[in-house]
Amino acid sequence: MKVGYAMLYPYRGSIQNMIFISKMFEREGHSSFFLKCNASVPHCYNRLIKNRSRIVECSKCLLGSVDTFDVSNVTNIRSSLRTDLSSQQAYEIIASSSFSLNRIETDEDCVSEEVTEVQKKLVPLAEITYANALKWIDDNGLDLVFIFNGRLDMPRAVLKACEFKGVPYITFEAAYPGIALEINDDCRSLKSLHKIIGDYINYPLSMFQSNYAAQVAAKMLKKKNFVWRLYNTAPEATTWPRKSDKKILIVPSSNHEFKGVAAWTPEWKHPLDGIEAVLSKLGASPSDCVIRCHPNWSENIGAIRDGSKSERVYVEWANRNGAFIIPSSSKCNTNDLIVEADYVIVQYGTAGIEGGLLGKKVIGLSPSWYSSSGFTAQVHGVHDLDNLNFFNGFDSVDVVRRSLRFLYAFHKRYPQYTNFVRSVSIYENAYFDGADVSRVLRAVENNVFDADDCEIASEPIHEDAVVAAFVNGEYERFLNWKEEAGEASEIPINRKRGYRWIDDMRTFFKAGDK
Repeated sequence: MKVGYAMLYPYRGSIQNMIFISKMFEREGHSSFFLKCNASVPHCYNRLIKNRSRIVECSKCLLGSVDTFDVSNVTNIRSSLRTDLSSQQAYEIIASSSFSLNRIETDEDCVSEEVTEVQKKLVPLAEITYANALKWIDDNGLDLVFIFNGRLDMPRAVLKACEFKGVPYITFEAAYPGIALEINDDCRSLKSLHKIIGDYINYPLSMFQSNYAAQVAAKMLKKKNFVWRLYNTAPEATTWPRKSDKKILIVPSSNHEFKGVAAWTPEWKHPLDGIEAVLSKLGASPSDCVIRCHPNWSENIGAIRDGSKSERVYVEWANRNGAFIIPSSSKCNTNDLIVEADYVIVQYGTAGIEGGLLGKKVIGLSPSWYSSSGFTAQVHGVHDLDNLNFFNGFDSVDVVRRSLRFLYAFHKRYPQYTNFVRSVSIYENAYFDGADVSRVLRAVENNVFDADDCEIASEPIHEDAVVAAFVNGEYERFLNWKEEAGEASEIPINRKRGYRWIDDMRTFFKAGDK
């Protein structure tokens, strides 16, 4: 099989994951072909988000690129090769980048002048990358293509080229541990994850699985977990800020990454429409609500503006309706508010998981990673309001149990190769011998990935003990639990000898789009 690899944004950690996959395929007799950007486009997401010159940002990208590893068959994108795309074709490639670069919140933001100006800048990228990807696929007769991310502009152009050519593709993102893989969809897909959750959510966790999930959960609640961005890491103790008949906590999310993605799109035009409908169904009023603005909204991403568009929408709604607003810049401990709340309303953020781990009544207004896990009431439109009956005879212990099962599925069943790719930090992994390509080939055949860990416990005795600890607020004892090291030998994923200094130097600089 001829396998292509498109790592057009060589973020640390992810590019090593790609090399690991390519070497695994090569060991089993498959051929590798790589596509890289050679400072080939006038503008891209990386340059625009950091507001840096071509010579600075493109030089960094080239130093981190795939041909600094021991690989062959590398094709450089050529700026002279370009094809005309319809406005709709170009939009499908560059829309998500333009939304993230402007941190949009509403439908009106999506058609603003600043968004359309960014889209104009990115059209050449779309036409150049798409044309080069088509030629790369044809010239090498590719049977399968791995694409980093698949959401942002250049990777998405390769994805669209694969779809046009009818070539199966797999998108990949960092996971901790393992590698998050999806077949024939981008990194935002819920296809494989929800299938795996459905297969395992009703089965108990073993002793190892329970302890693993408990450690992930404890670190999440204490803001010590492995994630690309971690917010408000030193929160201040907080109490409910006003007297009210009901205590309803609203924890909104940013919209820009998932805007326009069918799998994540509810019927609500905006989450506030859902909030108003839910409040009416609960017999509550906005004066019962505390809105905790996302800490991310007070931070810049790269050199671009903060999330003030999102915060503005919620502040204006709170001021009109008498809700209490906690600004994004506040250091208040959101989990303290969750503990006191009667209901927690979220879009799709991790506050929903934290609410589940704390045994609370969580309402989700949008499809999400965990929306099919059974520990929240999912209300994606007016026709779902009766799903609030989930809270009749509410079982907080079962909510905690399902939250832990979800976390295990998300971290050890859904990512692939979790026993062979182990996290050292959010930027670095250790790689181990013994992985094979069979699970990837099954995914290509079935158009979905199977669980990396298929084990289920025969009885819930160990899971019961962990659930009881969380119900009793004793989860901190799992913080120091350690997974036993496997017996497989570690394998090096290094750059060529003359380039190994790059990864040492990179630790002193911000990663990716930070």
